[in-house]
Amino acid sequence: MAHAALLSGIALANSGLGLAHGVAAALGIHAKVPHGLACAVMLPAAMRWNRAVREAEIARLGEVMCGRTFPSQAAAAEAACARVEELCASVGIPRRLGEIGVERPQLPAIVKSSYGNSMSGNPRKVSEEELSDLLEAML
Repeated sequence: MAHAALLSGIALANSGLGLAHGVAAALGIHAKVPHGLACAVMLPAAMRWNRAVREAEIARLGEVMCGRTFPSQAAAAEAACARVEELCASVGIPRRLGEIGVERPQLPAIVKSSYGNSMSGNPRKVSEEELSDLLEAML
């Protein structure tokens, strides 16, 4: 188990996991949200944010997750995003940050703390203002 943990840590440290993981770390620090829950809450928003630059990959996920083809890449990408939202809902993952204890006054600190190695690997750049707007919309 120690060897597996080491290998997973090396992989995570070198992959740049992206928006969901970057914000999840900050949610843990500032709002004491468990990391897995924070990642799950952020995943649908991260998929929708990154869709603009990774639509083909997200569309492929939609085809695999739904087990069918779609009339367009956009429709398949939307199906992937919707399916992840459905999966989250089916296991009781909240959609709103307020439901996991995040309060508006915490947002500036959460935004500032979100820019670590994980965020640097996000396929679409996100400014502090954009991230603040995204998190505000999720409250």
